[in-house]
Amino acid sequence: MIKNWKKILPLIGFLLLIYLLWHFEIKRIIQIFLSVNLWYLLFLPPIFFIIFLIQVLKWQIILKAQHINFPFWQLFKIHLIGTYYGFLTPGRVGHFLKAAYLKDRINKSIEECSSGILVDRFLDILVLFIFSIAGALVLISQFPFLLTRIIMVLIIVSLLFFIFYSKKRTRFLLKGLFNLLTPDKFKDKFRESFYLFYKNMPGKKILIRSFILTMVNWWLIYSQIFIIAKSLSININYFIFIFISALAISVGLLPITISGLGVREAAFIVLFKNYSILPEKLITMSLLSTVIGYLLLFLISSIFVFRFVKRKRQS
Repeated sequence: MIKNWKKILPLIGFLLLIYLLWHFEIKRIIQIFLSVNLWYLLFLPPIFFIIFLIQVLKWQIILKAQHINFPFWQLFKIHLIGTYYGFLTPGRVGHFLKAAYLKDRINKSIEECSSGILVDRFLDILVLFIFSIAGALVLISQFPFLLTRIIMVLIIVSLLFFIFYSKKRTRFLLKGLFNLLTPDKFKDKFRESFYLFYKNMPGKKILIRSFILTMVNWWLIYSQIFIIAKSLSININYFIFIFISALAISVGLLPITISGLGVREAAFIVLFKNYSILPEKLITMSLLSTVIGYLLLFLISSIFVFRFVKRKRQS
């Protein structure tokens, strides 16, 4: 029963997207799509490339703190592969497969390779919800419950990161569960994996640098969507737009869809309902940002994935 739900949940977003396209007339959405001002879109490729470079640079900084030195452009390729699997999985958990690809190229354990990726993902979620709090403040008169709920989520995420980041705190928290639930024959292996995971955990200075890069990265992502909005003649204050967009993107992280499809479009419509923006334009904007920001990258990254799979089969 649980396995069936895991298969069904990601389809909810697609069903929601189909409903939105039907309800707001797909012909109208196509017309809006064809009317896009292409001059605005010329700004997107360099921003898109900078966003990706920042993501790779942040990962490299974290890896160096773990005494894992790896060429930038090789990490660039592995990050592309992670993006491919992230696109296909709810909540983009597929990004963690980067650890397996990295492990194949260096003399490190999967635990050491994955700990830095988990730190990176935690920082992404923290910054996303920080921006979302600003969005909740903008919409507090319309959705008074949003602010408290997002603050609660941010506190929970921050608390989890605070515990997880420390080997002592994590060990203290899991010690009872470890002794109770882990069979004796697996205890040594589990203990070894635990200490490998926390070997060379990035220091606080590295966290601060990575946090700043994450802030810049998300700001560029929101700015990219804003440019797409302008190309569709959506006129709205820049800061109001990026803060509310953060809310919509955070909703898109729910594990009921792939890459936020359907859920994110519905969130944009609900959150911007008092800003005199046609729902059809919001749907077009969200889908266009997916095509430019994710789908094109997905197609490029798929080349590296297939090359890697082919090389593995030949070896």
